Amino acid sequence: MKISIYYNFPIGLLRPTLQENLHKIVGYCIGEKLNCGMTADQVEKDLDVKLFDQSNDSLNDYKRTFLSNYKAKSPMTGISHNLYWEFRNKTKTDFEYLTLTAFLALKSIIGNKICQKLNNDLLIARMAGFNTFEEYQKVCKGKKEPKHIAGIRNRYQLDKIKKHLTRHYKVEFYGHATRGFFASTKLTIDKLILEVERNREKHITEIEKSSKLITRAKILEELSHERQVLKALQCSGIKTTSKQHHNTTNTAPNTAPNTTPSTAPSTAP
Repeated sequence: MKISIYYNFPIGLLRPTLQENLHKIVGYCIGEKLNCGMTADQVEKDLDVKLFDQSNDSLNDYKRTFLSNYKAKSPMTGISHNLYWEFRNKTKTDFEYLTLTAFLALKSIIGNKICQKLNNDLLIARMAGFNTFEEYQKVCKGKKEPKHIAGIRNRYQLDKIKKHLTRHYKVEFYGHATRGFFASTKLTIDKLILEVERNREKHITEIEKSSKLITRAKILEELSHERQVLKALQCSGIKTTSKQHHNTTNTAPNTAPNTTPSTAPSTAP
C-alpha cells in the first residue's frame, strides 16, 4: 500500500453530511481516474482498492458518480488512504465525524499554502459543502441548517473543534489582533506565529512606504504647479514691462530747448 495515497474530491461531497457521502468519495475518485483513461486494474493499484465488479455497467456507474459530483470551480479537499478507511471500517462518534469534516473544510481553504487567513463563517460554509458563506446563506435562507452546522454556531463549540484539530490533526491556529484567524496544516505554532507576525510587519512597512510615496508624489505635484504658476506670472510680467517701455519711448514729449529757431531776428543793420 502506498502511504502517499490521497482521495481528492470536491467540497460539495460534504453536503449534507460527511457520514452520508463517505462511501461516495472513493466512488468519485474511481470515476475520475476511469474518465482519465485508466483501466480498472490501474485504478485498483493507484487507489489501493478492489473493484469486485468490473463490468461495463459498474464502471459506467463510477463514471456517472464522478460526473454528477464534478464542478470545475468547486474547491477540492483530500483525505489520506489510512484516515479514510479508518472511518469506513470503524465506528466513530458524531463529534469525530464533525472534526473530520472541519479538517477537510480547512484543507479546501488552505490548499497548498503553508498557512491561510480565514474566519468562522467561511469554515462553517465549507463544512456545509458550500464554496462561500454567501452561497451558504443564499441556499439555506429560510430553510433548516444542516444538523452538524446548526450545533456549532457558537464560539464555544468552534473552539472545541479547533482544539481537537490541533491535538489530533496537527492543525495550528493563530489569531492575535487579527480579523479572523490563520490556520496551517504544515507549520508548528511557533513557526505559524513567526510567519504571521513577519508578514504583518512587512505589510505595515509596505503601507508606510506606500504612504510616503503618495505624500511625496502629492508634494512634487504641488511644487510643479507652483513653478508653473510662477513661470506664467514671470512671463506675463515681462510682456507688460516691454509694452509699457515701448509706449513710453514712442509717446514721450520732447523737452529739449530749441537753440536754432527758424524765426530768429535779423542782426543786419
